[in-house]
Amino acid sequence: MLLFSDEEEIILLPALPDSWKSGSVKGLRGVGNIIIDIFWKNGKITEYKITALSDIGTVVKYGQEYSTALSMKAGETRKFEIK
Repeated sequence: MLLFSDEEEIILLPALPDSWKSGSVKGLRGVGNIIIDIFWKNGKITEYKITALSDIGTVVKYGQEYSTALSMKAGETRKFEIK
């Protein structure tokens, strides 16, 4: 599974297959009318991009260590890097 989303949160790469060490996916649709692109290397996210097609307020999570609150207006795009 590459993405989980509901009205309260977005979880990035919740169940990435072990054989997919590096890659990317573009155009995933999430709850709240959002589009998400994810890029990963060595099994870990390097960056992701979110485009809001409607106003949203949510929390983005990745693994146990990464969690960030996100509020966006319709038409806004943001790119995030994870180190």
